[in-house]
Amino acid sequence: MGDAFAGLGERSVAEHTEGIQRQIRADPQNASLRLALCHFLALRGEWQRAEDQLKAAVKFDPSFTPASATCSMALAGERQRSAFW
Repeated sequence: MGDAFAGLGERSVAEHTEGIQRQIRADPQNASLRLALCHFLALRGEWQRAEDQLKAAVKFDPSFTPASATCSMALAGERQRSAFW
């Protein structure tokens, strides 16, 4: 996942998101890329898509299950916060 965040200050979140999506198209079962995409989608406020990528990451690599529980709760909280404001 470290490569997904390379050059973070040099490109926009949208550019990073697009780059990771291209990498996923080339390697659709790469759980680390899916988790990175989850993070970038969350930065963009795309909560449901982020949750979907989180679930896909766990599907392809069950070792992400503990972290996904925490991330899933955070995403749910952000969805509620967004709905309130």
